[in-house]
Amino acid sequence: MRSRSTEKIGAAVALLALTLGAPGRAAAQGKGSAQASLADRETARAMLIEGRARMAEGDLKGAHKSFLAAHALMGVPTTGLDLAKARAALGMLLEAKDTALEVARMPARPGEAAAFRNARMEAEQLAATLDARIPSLVIEVRGLSTDVTPTVSVDGTALPHETLGLPRKVNPGEHEVKAHAPGHGTETRTVTVKERERTSVTLTLAPGAGDDVSGGDGAIPDADDDGASTGQGVPAWAWVSGGAGLVALGVGAVFAVDYASVRARADRDCPGALCNSTYQPADAEALGARWNRDLGLAVGLGAVGLAGVGVALYGILSSGDASGDASGDASSDASSDASGGERRDARRGAARATRAVWVTPWITGSGISGAAAGITF
Repeated sequence: MRSRSTEKIGAAVALLALTLGAPGRAAAQGKGSAQASLADRETARAMLIEGRARMAEGDLKGAHKSFLAAHALMGVPTTGLDLAKARAALGMLLEAKDTALEVARMPARPGEAAAFRNARMEAEQLAATLDARIPSLVIEVRGLSTDVTPTVSVDGTALPHETLGLPRKVNPGEHEVKAHAPGHGTETRTVTVKERERTSVTLTLAPGAGDDVSGGDGAIPDADDDGASTGQGVPAWAWVSGGAGLVALGVGAVFAVDYASVRARADRDCPGALCNSTYQPADAEALGARWNRDLGLAVGLGAVGLAGVGVALYGILSSGDASGDASGDASSDASSDASGGERRDARRGAARATRAVWVTPWITGSGISGAAAGITF
């Protein structure tokens, strides 16, 4: 027993044979005065049959391709109706409505097939149904004075300024909305619009950015590898190294002060590494652990801090020499390359400097010791 889809396809074949194969009638209605050739009619018939089979199988893109080819060959109401249906199924509601209206407006020809009249009526109904399904997008731009006109686009298509704030018909799905204005930044938003819904999107442009900053070609300047975008020619790594060095020195100083306090206490209460009777073993161990921690961190952080400050000073001084030599000729380029090599060497030297040896002392029974660790109308 045949399935329902197979019966539908069989009926479609019979209908196409009566429609596209009727000689002397308006088979080439959409092709103007030119009469469709036998090859065109046979090819279009095959494309429609194939397209309907693909629709039944759920291959919407394949069906759309077949219907598009058939309509390009014949341009009659029946081919246009199938094309409109496929586009609607794909979510191309704007294109589907446009095709349906094209079919509904095709003039009737004397003696035309009844299938053409039926297709025009069905296409008119389809267009009305699609009109209710097509969603809209309302775009507003804020942050601008009344004398500034923004440039707004949807999916790369620029919109007239007069349409802003009004519903714009779009297909359902994702859309990219972009706004820009002279002397302001650019904001891009991706919004998802659903069928039958009206979606609002507001873009706020901040002043002080955009054309005035990016330059004549609209490109935003990139920061140089050596951090020249700081405006003073001092590489970014120098500031980072200096800042980290100062922080390390500050923290190290805190531990140094505490170490001095612990040492004074140890000299008073534990002369010769032997604590008096008021100390329990746990108290003596705690004092020794504090001694070790404070001294180790004070020395280690101090060394790291000095290395960071040293690298920063080198970067500041060497950047001054490099900027003074930059004249735009070949010799200055070579000098700049050499300076870059020196800075790389300095960074490697700084990395080695941070691997300084620090001493971790401890209190033992025999005294203090130490060891080393490393959107068409």
